[in-house]
Amino acid sequence: MDVKIITPDGFFRVYTACAGDPKTLILDVRGNKDYARKHVMQAYNIRLAASGQALLDYSKNTYDLAWSKDCWWDKRIIVYGAAGLKKDHPVVQFLARDNHAKTLAIYREGFEAFEKQYPFLCSASTRNNATKWFPGEIVPGVLYLGDWADAEAHERLDELNIKRVLTIHNNPENLRLPARFQRLSFELADVDTQDVSPFFAPSYDFIEAGRAAREAVLVHCGAGVSRSAALVIAYLMRRFTWPAERARAHARARRSLVNPNQGFWRQLCAFEAELGITQRSDPTATTDFHGLDLPPVVLAPGAAGERVAVSFVPAPLAPGVVLEVAREGKLVGRLELGLVEAKDKVVIGRAPMCDVVLEHLSVSRQHAELTTDLAGNLFLTDLGAAHRTNVDGVWIRPNIPRQLAVGATVRFGASTREYKVLQVPRSAKVQGKKLSAG
Repeated sequence: MDVKIITPDGFFRVYTACAGDPKTLILDVRGNKDYARKHVMQAYNIRLAASGQALLDYSKNTYDLAWSKDCWWDKRIIVYGAAGLKKDHPVVQFLARDNHAKTLAIYREGFEAFEKQYPFLCSASTRNNATKWFPGEIVPGVLYLGDWADAEAHERLDELNIKRVLTIHNNPENLRLPARFQRLSFELADVDTQDVSPFFAPSYDFIEAGRAAREAVLVHCGAGVSRSAALVIAYLMRRFTWPAERARAHARARRSLVNPNQGFWRQLCAFEAELGITQRSDPTATTDFHGLDLPPVVLAPGAAGERVAVSFVPAPLAPGVVLEVAREGKLVGRLELGLVEAKDKVVIGRAPMCDVVLEHLSVSRQHAELTTDLAGNLFLTDLGAAHRTNVDGVWIRPNIPRQLAVGATVRFGASTREYKVLQVPRSAKVQGKKLSAG
């Protein structure tokens, strides 16, 4: 199998992976004392067994993937050690002959060089939760692309020398940043009928000013998929005279979620003529994606299964839980959830098996859960979602049920949709008693 040489920024991109990206295993082939002193986060300490027939791990880690025979099959592998690591190292040769890894690369510069460039990615810890995640590195040391959570991770921004933040969002004013960051904000919904092109020039100037000042820039929206990606692609086109297709491919290679909606993609293709780029991209070479803000609420057919009834309902209110759904202050529907008994629950997330399926990419696969008790009280529990759950303007702690009263408002991740509680099981029972008494 071919053994490639990986660059420092290529190594760093392991820590900018998006959900669903192939897993990369990092192998440290130094001695155990050097490894124990400090190593690249999530690295295994690997050496070849005396028999030459197995790779042994000496890291004593608690990672989510325990080292075992064949655990590297169909995974990306990066091997590092002391400076000057060569392809004929025994561990590298074993993996090359085995030929079951998805890709195999070595980092020649050595651990000390990596630590000097990325000290915040080196640690003595072998705990699974010690990993850090970062926005996509589009231009090393200059430009990063991410989502709302990346913009809120101030420590991560400092570690990357990001001193400028460009926000394009329905409600950019909701982002709170310390005064040490310079900001540029645009208000725009992620819908393919919107015009993103007026923001190309001011975005370019903002990023270039950061480059000249040696201050890195984060460009983000809600999910880091469409709006912010369009601005980053436009920057690459103008900065490097690249056609839209090449710029999109470059951005997508560094953040796999990149996917400007159809309207934004057509505007990027039209931007080629304005820049004098003769190699033209195909404006139809895009997915059938109209923007994350287009559909108000998406329910998978039969999503509730046999557990809970889920449907849109008009007034009057039906028994159970009823949520009013609004986007940017405008009512877009009501959602009835058949939570009546204590055994009932509703799971909300992006996974098709959830009871209520939401498509916003900041929503986790299993994001939150609604439950009730014997007294008819309603509770919401964040299931450890990466982009969290907001109740009445406060981000709630994960895995701790939060009681919801009538009038409470809920938001999931960076989605602009707001869910207002109109009715809880207890209030439904009260209504039922009044009706029967009448």
